[in-house]
Amino acid sequence: MLCQPIHVLNDASMPIEADDKFEMNKVSDEETASLSARSSLINPSRHKREESFLVPKQRWWIIYVLISLVVIALVIGLSIGIVMKRELESNEIESTKPSAYPSSYPSISSRPTQQPSYLPSLSNQPSTSQAPSSYPSNKPSISMQPTLRPSSHPSSQPSDRPSNSPTNTVPHFIPNVSTLNNQIIVGYQGWFSYPGDGAPINKWKHWFSTSTNGDATIENVDIDMYPLMDEYDERDLEVSNIKLNNGELAKFYSNWKFRTVLKHFEWMEEYGISGVFHMRFMENIDKHKNHDWKTKVLHNVRRAAQHTGRVFAVSYNIAGRSLNDSVLDDLKNDWIRLVDNEKITESGRYLRHNGRPVLRIYGIGFVDVNVSDTSRLAELIEWFKNGADPKYRVFLIGGVPTGWRERVHDARSEEEWTTIYQSLDGIHPWHVGRFATLNGFDTYFRNIIAKDAELCNELGILYMPTMYPGFSWHNLNKNYQSKNIERREEGTLQMVPPINSIPRLGGKFMWSQAYKYASDPNINTIWMAQFDEVDEGTAIFKVAKNVPNEGQWLTLDIDGLQLPSDWYLRLCGQAQQMMFGNIELSESIPIEP
Repeated sequence: MLCQPIHVLNDASMPIEADDKFEMNKVSDEETASLSARSSLINPSRHKREESFLVPKQRWWIIYVLISLVVIALVIGLSIGIVMKRELESNEIESTKPSAYPSSYPSISSRPTQQPSYLPSLSNQPSTSQAPSSYPSNKPSISMQPTLRPSSHPSSQPSDRPSNSPTNTVPHFIPNVSTLNNQIIVGYQGWFSYPGDGAPINKWKHWFSTSTNGDATIENVDIDMYPLMDEYDERDLEVSNIKLNNGELAKFYSNWKFRTVLKHFEWMEEYGISGVFHMRFMENIDKHKNHDWKTKVLHNVRRAAQHTGRVFAVSYNIAGRSLNDSVLDDLKNDWIRLVDNEKITESGRYLRHNGRPVLRIYGIGFVDVNVSDTSRLAELIEWFKNGADPKYRVFLIGGVPTGWRERVHDARSEEEWTTIYQSLDGIHPWHVGRFATLNGFDTYFRNIIAKDAELCNELGILYMPTMYPGFSWHNLNKNYQSKNIERREEGTLQMVPPINSIPRLGGKFMWSQAYKYASDPNINTIWMAQFDEVDEGTAIFKVAKNVPNEGQWLTLDIDGLQLPSDWYLRLCGQAQQMMFGNIELSESIPIEP
């Protein structure tokens, strides 16, 4: 049970280093000049000089004027200070404006009419009138989408991205914070750090293996993809001992730095991505340093979402090897602290659905997860939905195994788990690695995903499938095996998987999922795995061609296609437009590299 003191890191009181300050709300030059002018009016020395020319009967009038001017100046200064403080604390973009999307959706007939042959006939699906109101099964038509504005890319183009391609213009929009419908939300790990970044953990995290004290060498690399570092602030990067192909030393970022997280959210805004589920791992969160680190990153996510108009929500992970059923109490207490101390759900950009903040808990019902007490889990679900004080209640999504519906394969087999799944507001199966080819996905979609989605629609449960671009975790497994000598000697460890174990096929693998999900009337929400997951090679953010000259690395051209560093950001943005109905349903990728 968590018993560590909580350090409130809200936007108003969060300590920010001098090099971390982000001037989001500067006073204009005109305001500064105006304040200077007011200041000169009440300069005491000036008035003292002028008083020598006045007769005594006039001095009381001058004193009255001076006092009045001082009071007026104080009132004006205080008003300006309050306004600036509120903007710096919240920067709530669009929070008071009308929703970008309508609350009602047109009938399914208004969507693109192309229907894939592998889907059941619409006549066999539940009618719109029968679908529960909590989970409408319609996507809006093109005419009901908000006015979109063209994106202007930064003037300084990174070297491994084309600079003048017309396809680099993507639509911007402010996503609807009040619904998951028709949204693609990306998973955001935000778990990277380096020694000296200011974080209390003060070490390399996730970039390198900790088996040899986390030394930043090629032997200890834990990632398969090297991010493009050109657009980050140099002050927020740390140099390693690894050489790149161009002879420079590889640099790495930290999510402790606000500017780093802001850059990621600026990319989401630029490429038309709605927002994130930010991972909050429960393992070791009871340790003071880990809690403070994870909470500061969550605050960075909140501020970046508010600054860019993206949405965000918390996603707990209870699948750690050291965790057991007691983590359920720890999770509840942590959520209470996030609501009470961090005011996390008071943000105008915290994602909501059916009027409640959205919360996801990953690790429910897995065979290899140690949380298995269905009674305690049922109590927690009931608390989140009905038993808690209204301010703690949520729209609860369960991150569940792919075999949840039939309680097979990666899912626990006891009947009680069916009751658990059906008590959730939303179901999110983790599909990463469950299919590895285009044909494999066709079969998996037909036999598993489409049936899952149909059942959830009948039960009034939101269904959110996982979309991912490919998979590769060669270096992570290499270092894991080096740390498990006993298991290696016993022969219980599998072989180290090759680099690019599930090829991206230049985006075709990801787009085939986007097309089928957008075509299914029972699917209205998609989880995009993941924004920044370079450990397992599912990252969609900008990655570099100029990689280290040693070791094995997954680059975007590994499948023989020359792709720009932002290719998968662009694909995700296009998939979002297809979900909106702003572009036609298309089996082929609608843009060129």
